[in-house]
Amino acid sequence: VWSVVKRDVLQHDSFSCQKYGGGRPFPRSRIGGEHVGGVVLNGTLRQIDVDLLLAAKQPAECTVGTTAPTTPPPPTAPLPPTPPQSWTRIVQGAPGSNTGCGGPCIWDDAFCTTFPGVTEQCAMLEVEAELKCGSWSACAGVVCRTDYGGHCFARGQMSRMSSSSMWGYRKEAGSTTRDGEGGYARPLADSTTTTASHGPEPGSASPLPSASPSLTVWSNDFHISTIGNVKKLLQPQGVVFIDKSLSGACAVTQTCAKNLKVLTSANGISPSRRVMDRFVASYRSDPELRSADVVMCFHPAAMCELFMPLNKALFVIATTRYEMGRESAATWLAWNANLKTIAADPRNLVAANNRYDAEYIRYFTGISAIILPSVIQMDERYRGSTDTILIAPLHSPGATKLQALAQASSPLVIPIAQKYPGRYTYIALCNVTAIVHLPYQLSTMSFFEQYAMGIPLLVPTPEFLWDLHDEFDLVTERTWHRVRTSRRPHMSVIGPAEGMVGVPDPNDDRNRTAFVHWARFGDWYTWPHIVQFNSWSDLGAAINHTDWHSVSTKMLQHNKATFVRVQHELYRRILATRNQTL
Repeated sequence: VWSVVKRDVLQHDSFSCQKYGGGRPFPRSRIGGEHVGGVVLNGTLRQIDVDLLLAAKQPAECTVGTTAPTTPPPPTAPLPPTPPQSWTRIVQGAPGSNTGCGGPCIWDDAFCTTFPGVTEQCAMLEVEAELKCGSWSACAGVVCRTDYGGHCFARGQMSRMSSSSMWGYRKEAGSTTRDGEGGYARPLADSTTTTASHGPEPGSASPLPSASPSLTVWSNDFHISTIGNVKKLLQPQGVVFIDKSLSGACAVTQTCAKNLKVLTSANGISPSRRVMDRFVASYRSDPELRSADVVMCFHPAAMCELFMPLNKALFVIATTRYEMGRESAATWLAWNANLKTIAADPRNLVAANNRYDAEYIRYFTGISAIILPSVIQMDERYRGSTDTILIAPLHSPGATKLQALAQASSPLVIPIAQKYPGRYTYIALCNVTAIVHLPYQLSTMSFFEQYAMGIPLLVPTPEFLWDLHDEFDLVTERTWHRVRTSRRPHMSVIGPAEGMVGVPDPNDDRNRTAFVHWARFGDWYTWPHIVQFNSWSDLGAAINHTDWHSVSTKMLQHNKATFVRVQHELYRRILATRNQTL
């Protein structure tokens, strides 16, 4: 067999990579005694195997980051600058939408993931395709289809083959396309062929184009952290914010609404038609609103409905289920129709700060919302100076029993309220070893804060999360029905969008298959370097055997790269609205 496959195989080897030819070291350093094919007994690697492994001598050629040239390589000339690139959308059914591999499919572990049921093809999320394909010289574009679950497949060259059920994107060399003087091309979210500027390399800090006068964002949100995180992204770039917060915690950030007309904390989430009409009449000629380039709506996302008649660019960025405040069948369907109208305008943006809500929007509307995480940078950094493992706050009626089960897994585990009665500081969190989350939601703002500080996080696997949820009613804020009635629903009050028939209902909170399918889209399972456990004994093993400082370092690196990417993406999309104002 080896004689047949040796020229078409990727082999990683820690001890004999040089022996058979073509072997490579594993791309990351070993943590403790972990190894491929390890035998696990009672949640712990078999000790005799670990002892033999650690006692073995590893050749230098098989160590991460080493090469073994026999003579020093000759000096190389500087590489020419990378030519500018553009990223062009191929509309559904257009030439190129059904491009095949044309031979062996391209693959690079740095950019690719596998997709269930598809072999030897490089999958990547559609919302990440521009960044990944754009950073990969071998990638010429991607092809996408509804049943790919938000993924596309990379191609090394793009043909003119087409399919009525497929769309895609093509990477092209050339000047960055602009729409008029000083502005970047319109967002890719609309349904026509568009070109957008190629984004920065991950973690880079290339300068952003300036705007004069300063870009201005309007918000009257019901959550201080949603717009607060965007401020941390964009205020350093000179973006001005008109923040008229309706949140009950607005005093903390000194952003409580001043001179906000018509809307109040009592009528803002589910405004009546009369309130909507009064709001539009009050702001039709308002100079303060007129000064804003963009209106951003997070919590609730449907707040943007009120601004539709006022000719403003609208950025709908869902941070929880987008039907918040529109939960009856009639109001939800009306909001869906309006959201599709918003998405069809190239000035506007439909997005979510997490993959769960992006997939949720697509399930009910067919809109491919982009993902703009609420990523931030924090002054505080992980220290891990104590051996304490905190349990994050629980919103479950079974909280006491769940805390007891978690504490039984290790003597180091303690509920956060017991460790820090009352308020606690970010520095206090940074001193602990890690935080166990038994999630009440699939995306929370505290997740982004703790991740940005590099605090290691532990979470049940989606399957174990279901077991805990079904027994203890754990994930209490995943569906609005559960929030409003304290009862777990078994179905949504409206049906899915065309093409979503057969996908499990996200609001079926009593079905294991549906729950696990949707839980996998939560931040806990889509962000890297989160430590998962599949049982209480597995939690204890993870606590005892994880290299926490290594985990923290990787989290901080990923957060930095994500921060730069989202900062550039959001700024450029706001700037683009300057050249698309009607």
